[in-house]
Amino acid sequence: LKVHCLRTRDHDQAIELLYGQNTRRYFEELYFDLCGSSSRYIDEEWISHGLDYICFDNMLQYVALPQLELTKKQQASNSRFARRKNILPDGDGRRDMIFIFDFLRKKGVSRILRVIVDDILYPAHSDEAIEQAIGGFGVEVWDWRKFDISMDTIMDVASDVRELHLYSSGNNAVLRGWSDHGGLAQLKNLQTVYLHMTQHPHRWITCMDNFADFIQNIRSPVGSMEDVRVALIDDGVDIEEKTLRGKIVGGRSFFPRDHAQNLQRPFYVSGSGHGTVMASLICRVCPTAKLFVVKVAEHVSASSGRQISANSAARAVRAAIDQKVHVITMPWTIQRNEQNAAGIRDLEVAIGAAASAGIMMFCAASDQGPAIDVTFPAACVTTKNIFKIGAAEASGTVWKWVGDAAAVDFIFPGHEVIKERPNDASIDKCQTLTGSWVATAIASGFAAMILYCVQLSFVQTRATNRPGKVDNFEGLQRHERMREAFLAIGTTQSSGNKYIEVWNVFEKAVEKSQGKPPDQFPAIVNEVANKL
Repeated sequence: LKVHCLRTRDHDQAIELLYGQNTRRYFEELYFDLCGSSSRYIDEEWISHGLDYICFDNMLQYVALPQLELTKKQQASNSRFARRKNILPDGDGRRDMIFIFDFLRKKGVSRILRVIVDDILYPAHSDEAIEQAIGGFGVEVWDWRKFDISMDTIMDVASDVRELHLYSSGNNAVLRGWSDHGGLAQLKNLQTVYLHMTQHPHRWITCMDNFADFIQNIRSPVGSMEDVRVALIDDGVDIEEKTLRGKIVGGRSFFPRDHAQNLQRPFYVSGSGHGTVMASLICRVCPTAKLFVVKVAEHVSASSGRQISANSAARAVRAAIDQKVHVITMPWTIQRNEQNAAGIRDLEVAIGAAASAGIMMFCAASDQGPAIDVTFPAACVTTKNIFKIGAAEASGTVWKWVGDAAAVDFIFPGHEVIKERPNDASIDKCQTLTGSWVATAIASGFAAMILYCVQLSFVQTRATNRPGKVDNFEGLQRHERMREAFLAIGTTQSSGNKYIEVWNVFEKAVEKSQGKPPDQFPAIVNEVANKL
């Protein structure tokens, strides 16, 4: 009767039916829900002691847990970095949820009817950890959001499941395993199956997300660091974008709204949202970067879509030079025609001037498939010191619309990239982005992160009265030196050495930081810098 009540009634109705006039039992919770938490990092101590006052019924309607990582309180409790990530590895997976479900067991919970766990991002929990976490709870509604979960795991711990949510990356072998006679057919009580099809997140992106979290836990000596400045030449950036607060240091607009009235379209408003997305991606990879936003004139053509004004782009590049930025990002292409030939010549001169000033430049492939790409700014004859970037799929292969991979310098994630960072949105609300323009923003952010790491290594070394080389930072601002750094990290042979294996350096750095106090992080950054 109790199980039927919890299955068929909402929370308040179940309270009334189960406890009646026994108001003392109203304080026994029928659920455990951490969704909506302000942070993805939660102390084990907060779970085991901070929530000790909560009383649970022995049977819960549901448990809902977002993407979270357990941390352990460090000794340096007076530091704002005292709480830090502590991914608990187990082979290819994590084990954080074991601690949480063990906490519920200790609180007397013996049955959980519905389980919702957001485990969609890499690294997910191992099958063994999932079995250990929820084994014996008699789960009836399974919504553990892990890609391509083993049917054996579900059979072992939830053989009586009635409703099942499965998350697929599109792996045909897994889909066949779910559908054959030894798969779903073995679940005798199964009534409903929901299949969620989503491409697996880019390992590259996840790796750099984790490194970005790590690098922000390192404090540099006050006033010792030069901001890594990135000029974003696009359609502006919306001022209400929360993820960019404090990251924009200025801007210019070369897009008049009304010449006669002397009215401008400001750089702090994005006409299509394109520039805002680009800015977010740059700062996602390098959260310490500072942006100089330049808005260029554009129009929409019925035949070829978005068209950037070459003359406006040339003025934008010169404005970036005047600001002495380290990186210029141009996530668009321009086709030469009779109308813009003079503007293209101006753009070529400006691009050449930026190269002479030692500014790194990144631009996008045109994504025209097998057609020969002669678009600008990549086709500028005044310099070859400009990185032409193509989009890569999650597998590290070039996206089909990039065309000839040999025609680009490098490929970066640019196919179905999940726009939101972990915990920014639930899986059903996430947006995916595709195109070499996406890859160009990510490449620019990556270069900015490399510059930041090398500079941070120098100032940390100098702060401890040890010799450091400032010329490493200055040298990496040169095009060829940054190319060498990309290649030194490691690239895949299958991509023609175009796809950078960031986990060789940056994932290892994050793993090495686990369990260490923040005062040991600078040494890890030094190791990263030395590999570049």
